[in-house]
Amino acid sequence: MNCSALLSCAAVSSRAAQVSEQIKDLLTSKAVEMYIAIDDISITHLVFDEDFTNAIERKQVAQQDVERVKVRAGGDAPPLSYRVA
Repeated sequence: MNCSALLSCAAVSSRAAQVSEQIKDLLTSKAVEMYIAIDDISITHLVFDEDFTNAIERKQVAQQDVERVKVRAGGDAPPLSYRVA
């Protein structure tokens, strides 16, 4: 099932339990018409679009840069702000 039409990547990643429950409800409502009972589902593999993946990678790199500056400054460096596009 492709949930990209229903939910954004950010929603899926930040609210996995709620998303899982929504998917279960949707599947259950469709399966009951075919006399199939669904007890539980497990989301095992998510693929995010390239823009979202790149944004997460840039954020991680920026966080690592901040930590690197703190270590070089002896841990007392003022916090740096960064922007994820």
